[in-house]
Amino acid sequence: MVDIITDFYCCHEKLLIIEFDGSIHANHQPQDFIRQNWLQSNHVTVIRFSNE
Repeated sequence: MVDIITDFYCCHEKLLIIEFDGSIHANHQPQDFIRQNWLQSNHVTVIRFSNE
């Protein structure tokens, strides 16, 4: 099972999520990859921004 926790679920109609990735994501790459694949397979668009 994959935990699907996002920063902002912006628009249900457009299935849009915005993610702000900080340094913690450097240590969570396998989990992020699994989550990203699950979201894409469910037609969700994810836009990522760096916290920097």
